[in-house]
Amino acid sequence: MNFTDFFIKHPVITLVINAMIIAFGVLSFEGLLLREYPKVETPMLHIRANYPNASAALVENAVTNPLESKLAGIEGLQKIESNTSYGQSDITLVFKEGMTIDRAMVAARDAIGAAKGALPKTLREPAIFKIGTSNGLPFMGIALSSTSKNAGELNHYAELFLKNQFKSVEGVASVEIWGSPYMMEVSLDPKKLYALGIDSQEILSSISKKTQNFPTGKFQDKTPTFLENTISKPEDFQNIFLKEKQGTPIFLSTVSEIGLKTQKDGFRIRVNQKPGLMLSIERTPDSNPMNISSEITHKFQDLKKNLPKDIEMSLVIDQSNFIKASLKNLGISIVEAIFLVLVIVFIFLRNLKATLIPLVTIPISLIGGIIFLKICGFSINTLTLLAMVLAVGLVVDDAIVILENISKYIEKGLSPLEAALKGSREMSFAIIAMTGTLASVYMPLMFIPGAIGQLFIEFAVALSGSVILSGIVALTLSPLMCSKLDGNHQRKLLPKIDTYLENIDIFYMKYLDLTFIHKRKMIVIIIGLLLFMVGLFMIISKAPIPKEDRGIMGVSIPQIKGKNMDDLEQVMVKIEEKLSPYLENTKSMFSFMGPWGGECILILKDHGERSKNPVQIAQEIGPQMEKFPSLDLWPWSEDTGLPLRGQGGGRLDQVEMTVSTPHSYRELLNSLDKLKSTINEKK
Repeated sequence: MNFTDFFIKHPVITLVINAMIIAFGVLSFEGLLLREYPKVETPMLHIRANYPNASAALVENAVTNPLESKLAGIEGLQKIESNTSYGQSDITLVFKEGMTIDRAMVAARDAIGAAKGALPKTLREPAIFKIGTSNGLPFMGIALSSTSKNAGELNHYAELFLKNQFKSVEGVASVEIWGSPYMMEVSLDPKKLYALGIDSQEILSSISKKTQNFPTGKFQDKTPTFLENTISKPEDFQNIFLKEKQGTPIFLSTVSEIGLKTQKDGFRIRVNQKPGLMLSIERTPDSNPMNISSEITHKFQDLKKNLPKDIEMSLVIDQSNFIKASLKNLGISIVEAIFLVLVIVFIFLRNLKATLIPLVTIPISLIGGIIFLKICGFSINTLTLLAMVLAVGLVVDDAIVILENISKYIEKGLSPLEAALKGSREMSFAIIAMTGTLASVYMPLMFIPGAIGQLFIEFAVALSGSVILSGIVALTLSPLMCSKLDGNHQRKLLPKIDTYLENIDIFYMKYLDLTFIHKRKMIVIIIGLLLFMVGLFMIISKAPIPKEDRGIMGVSIPQIKGKNMDDLEQVMVKIEEKLSPYLENTKSMFSFMGPWGGECILILKDHGERSKNPVQIAQEIGPQMEKFPSLDLWPWSEDTGLPLRGQGGGRLDQVEMTVSTPHSYRELLNSLDKLKSTINEKK
């Protein structure tokens, strides 16, 4: 007895097997993560060391060089870069494939610990950051602005009443306030310091002693106690004792002016052309972005009702919107693919009951494919759903082959049961061969090394898994369902279609005969077509990654040497004025400013609500940005969400060059200016 006979003669077992596939698939779906793209682990680290008030040359000699010498010995390190500026050292580490980010973090910490003996004692502990593949924007951003409150007051309000509210939402990893906080400013009087014989180090030491807490034991051996020695008000700072001179105590207020002021030189943000701040909300890697977006939005609406009248709060960034749109479009594509497949099957069989057999195969195979994603620890994302769109046309092949062969015997007069037994026996090994062949075509994608391999392995598993299960369904459930067809299995609906199909057969056979009669002409035509395709390949534009309209564009401002934050903000205001004609296509505009430079970013409306895309706006604004004197402004547009970056952390479609010299930085800068001028002339 052929093994397919067993499933036809034992329908309960057959139904249980297929029901289990559906049940396990549904349960697996509940535990899967939801992402836009598969997780791509990029082994890149960024190390930042702050050495306040030190020149770039001092930071390089005292901090960057000792760190680089130890970090260079890390196993698996492929590339090391450093950027030294006033008071700060930044080092980027790029590791070879196969090095996990956790191992890289441990190795980097050990190397920094080994370098501590060569670093300045007053140097703050270097911080280590993972370099991600995001676009630099938070997952969700909530902006605050006010017509009466300054940046410090807004920051204080957000810290007290908003930050912890959003942080309490399940799945939120961090909530940071991007703004200008309050700071206690101590302005020293040099003349008084000289007259009293006090130096700045004495003042720093006196202040640090007043910002410590000391444990003092337990009260009645039960309650822990400590000596609180913190200071927070201007009066506390004013009463700090410095020294005694000729019997007279000298306090900090004697040699300085003290006041609570808003930090001006650290970071600034403008929201919709007004000063403000932003709450940057990041989610945990294992959280569902749709659920977090919904929870944050509800929390936002509740908190907005209780805001003071002079504070305006708006949700300016929600990166789940693009994920929702992408997954929605793919869901529609799956439905359309199923509909088109059924239409084709119906046209050739023209039997409603027979058409339903492939229809049952599709959901079982797609739902069962989710089991493989769960086993491998993968996620539901754009690429796995794309695999399911393609799988719709593949998983029905096995069922159609079985159905067509069994239908042939029913039309010859056999009973449905006899036809199912005979037809499935003939096609069982053909189904196994088809399933194995289709699965093996996509399985090699699982073994591609590097970031590309991490990106497509989930695609390959989803597609191969669905195809394998389609073979199981075709050998178990499809023959059983075919055995329940009507004995009079004729193509009764739309009989004229048979005439059209016969005419197509006649047309095909006629021209097939001509190809054998005129062999030389056909060879010439085939060669011409091949040359035509080669020509098309040469003229079609090429890119390393596909472009997409993500509705984000902006203008980057480099660091302005010799200028303060007020000067940078004036430049930012002018840029916002240049971008104001495009506000009709924009949901929100916000600008970031810091010691590194600035960014003016536009979040555009949905595709159907605007007339221009980010690329068009960036191209139109480009000539206007060139009119700013002594500034190299760069309009850009976010055109991909793929988590792929180059070795230096930059985009794959950008050219990166490293220039080194044994000479001075001044000579290097002059050479780079000449190189830049040459490149601009070649544009």
